[in-house]
Amino acid sequence: MVFKINSIFILLLSVTIVTVNSDPASSIMDAAKSFGLSKLSDFFGKKDFSTKDLEPKNLKDLTTKVLMTGELINAFQKSKNDLMNVANDQQKGALAKIGDIKDIFMNFKKTMDENPGSFSLLKDNWKSVVEQVFKANNLQVLIPLLGKINSSSTIYCGMVTFLFPIIAAFIVRRY
Repeated sequence: MVFKINSIFILLLSVTIVTVNSDPASSIMDAAKSFGLSKLSDFFGKKDFSTKDLEPKNLKDLTTKVLMTGELINAFQKSKNDLMNVANDQQKGALAKIGDIKDIFMNFKKTMDENPGSFSLLKDNWKSVVEQVFKANNLQVLIPLLGKINSSSTIYCGMVTFLFPIIAAFIVRRY
C-alpha cells in the first residue's frame, strides 16, 4: 500500500513538472520565436552576407528588411546578459553598444512612420542607418551569436523535467 501511494505521488509530481515546463502558450511562443530566430539566422548568418543585402528594391522590400533588422536588434538586446558570457571581446564591445544601435534604428523607424510613401527619402536614410548600425557600431560581429540565444535555458528546463522524477523516485524509495 505504501509503495502504491509513493508511486502515485511520484507520477503526479512528474506530470505536474512536465505540465509546468510545457505550458502550451509558452510552447507556441517559443516555436514562433525559434522560427523567427531561424529566419534571422538564415538571412543575416549566410556566409556571403553584406550590408548590400539590406538595400531595398521597393517600399515593401524596405519594410521587410527594416522589420528583420529590428527583430535582430531586439533579439540581441533581450539576450544581452546571457550573450556576454559567451561573447569574445569584439562581440562584448558591440553588445555594450546595443542600446545606441536601437536608438539609431528607432529614429529611422519614426522617420519611416512619418513618411510612409516617400521611398527615395527612406531608402537614402536606410542606407545611412545600415552603415551606422552594422559598420560603425559593429552589429555584424554579433551575427554568429544568434545560435546561442535561448539554447542554454531550453536545455536546462529539459534536464530538470527529465531528472526530477528520477531523483524524486530515488528519495522516496530510500525513506
